[in-house]
Amino acid sequence: MNARMVALALSAALHGVHDAAFVEFLRSAHAQWLADGREGFMLPGAFPARGLRRECVPDGIHGRLGYYAFDAGTPIVEGTWEAAPALAKASPATSPCRAALAGTVTGPRWTARWTR
Repeated sequence: MNARMVALALSAALHGVHDAAFVEFLRSAHAQWLADGREGFMLPGAFPARGLRRECVPDGIHGRLGYYAFDAGTPIVEGTWEAAPALAKASPATSPCRAALAGTVTGPRWTARWTR
């Protein structure tokens, strides 16, 4: 598989298990962080209440970081998005991604969604 095919397969796998807005956030978050005049790694400092108005995603990078984060234990750094393919291949939790990258998905489509 060439690099473009791997990127397309990864994108399809990520969009199969994650909301498109979340995937776009991860892809562009660190660049937006730097453009906002911040430095270094990103950690959320506030977490909007999940049960309230989920359709209202914050506009600012810091608000979106808290919106999409589960906790403050996983920073976003320069290179986080570029590391995603290696992480998808290495983690036992990503067997759907590995299957999609290998082209061996034979069962029903794998999905994981937030309960609304």
